[in-house]
Amino acid sequence: MKALVLFSGGLDSTTCLALAVKKFGAENVTALSIFYGQKHDREIKSAEKLAEYYGVSPDMVFVGNGSDDVLALSFRAFFNSEKQIFFPDITYSFYPVWCSLLKIPYKTIPVSEDFRI
Repeated sequence: MKALVLFSGGLDSTTCLALAVKKFGAENVTALSIFYGQKHDREIKSAEKLAEYYGVSPDMVFVGNGSDDVLALSFRAFFNSEKQIFFPDITYSFYPVWCSLLKIPYKTIPVSEDFRI
C-alpha cells in the first residue's frame, strides 16, 4: 500500500481517492471508511459504491466515537515511533494537538498558493 485515504464518500474524500488512484494505481490504494454514528448509513453505502467505481476495496470499517476518537486511535497505531510526521500547514487543527499530547514529533509544510506542497 502506498496510500491510505480516509474515505467518507463526500466530495473532498472522493477527490482525494481519485487523485491517489491516478497517482499510485488502484492496487496501491486502501480506502478506509469510518462509521461514526451517522443517523443514516447513506454515507457508508456511498463510500462503498465510490470505492467500487475507483477499483479499490474499502476493506476496513472502523467504528469510533466520533472523528476525534478515530484520529486518536489512528495516531497511536500509525505514528508510534520517533520518526517525524509531516502534514500541510492548512489542515485539521487537531493534528498538532494529538502530536503534542502523544509526544509525536511533527512538522507542518507550507502550502503554495495553488495548494501544493
